[in-house]
Amino acid sequence: MEDKPSPSVFTLVGMGVSIALCIAVGLALGVWLDDVTHLSPLFSLLGLLVGIVFAVTTAYVQIKKFL
Repeated sequence: MEDKPSPSVFTLVGMGVSIALCIAVGLALGVWLDDVTHLSPLFSLLGLLVGIVFAVTTAYVQIKKFL
């Protein structure tokens, strides 16, 4: 059985930053769309949901090589 490499501290920090950026960008776009369309909580929640989905997908792709 082949040993998988362990993630370094820099890899984990980069993963955390990318997760935070996915969520922040999704939420920011949702808030911006709410301001444009005046549909206050709708696009903020949708943007947050899309950001979380992208964050989970990004984390899975990045961590898959260590599993």
